Amino acid sequence: MSINELEALFGQEGVRPTALRELIYTTLAQADEALSLGDIEVRLSTVDKSTISRTLHLLEGVGVIHRINDGTGAIKYAVSQIDAEEHNESPHAHFYCLRCGKTVCVEQTTLPSIELPEGFTPQVLDLIVQGVCPACNASKKK
Repeated sequence: MSINELEALFGQEGVRPTALRELIYTTLAQADEALSLGDIEVRLSTVDKSTISRTLHLLEGVGVIHRINDGTGAIKYAVSQIDAEEHNESPHAHFYCLRCGKTVCVEQTTLPSIELPEGFTPQVLDLIVQGVCPACNASKKK
């Protein structure tokens, strides 16, 4: 999503586009992995932690980023791939590399259908695959 598209979405949601909100979004968009609050703090060392946290919450609420609980204890964030027709994110899995610790979205997966007993209402389905990423596999072979 370009900055112009982001600003248009902000306008639709009644959110004022600011340079800082765009900077945090761009930081996530340019990353090759999902980032934790701490990762973003390191990359944007001049920005206050509470400001980053509030902005992440806002961006998640608008739907342009999503949170990932990869089992490491740190919530990570990644840019959402929004379905143009439905204006929401396509369900997908995440991959956590046991060697380098990177967490990435795996968009080209189909999530399993899960039937719950009567009375249960699903809200979130997280699928985390743990293993070794291509970069770590390649470095092992050298």
